[in-house]
Amino acid sequence: MLETHLLELLASVQELGFIPGRAYVGVVPCGILLELNSSALRSLKRVGFSLVGDSLLRPILAAALLAAVMGLGGVRPSGITALVCYTVATALIGLAGLAWIRAATVSIPNSAQPRYHVKLWLLTSMPLMFAAGFHAMLYALDTLMVGRMMGTTEAGFY
Repeated sequence: MLETHLLELLASVQELGFIPGRAYVGVVPCGILLELNSSALRSLKRVGFSLVGDSLLRPILAAALLAAVMGLGGVRPSGITALVCYTVATALIGLAGLAWIRAATVSIPNSAQPRYHVKLWLLTSMPLMFAAGFHAMLYALDTLMVGRMMGTTEAGFY
């Protein structure tokens, strides 16, 4: 079922002449969701779950999706194919992370009234947001450079 939807998505993406730079924009929101999930799980003392999704399950799921698309659908491998599989894997692991967070917070009581310190939170989080943004850029810079120097197909396989 998932493979069918993924094949349809890939076919429509290839028909539209999707530009690889625009494909990268789809990865960013999913990656942000994954980072937020990982941070929330670490704060809930679920460090194992925070690491397993991003470091272990996402690459395995992306490779499995790419193999399924190439094997079942007969789609020729390309950078766009790899990027779409990576984006879908990132989104699925992000949703799994939300389920893990929900399971971890069920036992926390909700009887206290929340107090929000928005100004303090923003002042504290701005440097962290910039650092996370630069980290994400640094993390993807090698792939972008390979794509620029060698081509999108090679960058997708890299």
